[in-house]
Amino acid sequence: MKVPKTMLLAVAVVMAAPGCGHSNAWQERMTQLRSEVSETADAGAVTLRYNRPECDCPPWEMKLSKRWVRVQIVESTDPALPLEELEKEGKRKAAAGEATGSPLTLALETGKPSYCANGTPYFLMSVHPAGD
Repeated sequence: MKVPKTMLLAVAVVMAAPGCGHSNAWQERMTQLRSEVSETADAGAVTLRYNRPECDCPPWEMKLSKRWVRVQIVESTDPALPLEELEKEGKRKAAAGEATGSPLTLALETGKPSYCANGTPYFLMSVHPAGD
């Protein structure tokens, strides 16, 4: 079976093309966002809210100056606030129409964001006792 030259050329172009990763501008925005998330977490008490989306994104958001960024809480080292209690409290406040949760001490767990199926970035965070 003879393969047409146009098909070989198309395959060669696809194979030689750069990866399907994000553009440099996108990478720079994500680096900046990661810095903002890290700086906010390092500054101390972070405002966190439970805001369950209709997609596969995590239900938590943290306040970054004038906007909210999705985060996934992966662990809690605060014995007074295990993950189950945090989620229960978050759901209760969301159902009551309370816009924000209590300030918490969070730490960034990874250097790069993860992404929801729709492309929304989110960061993995952990909860720590105040003062840690």
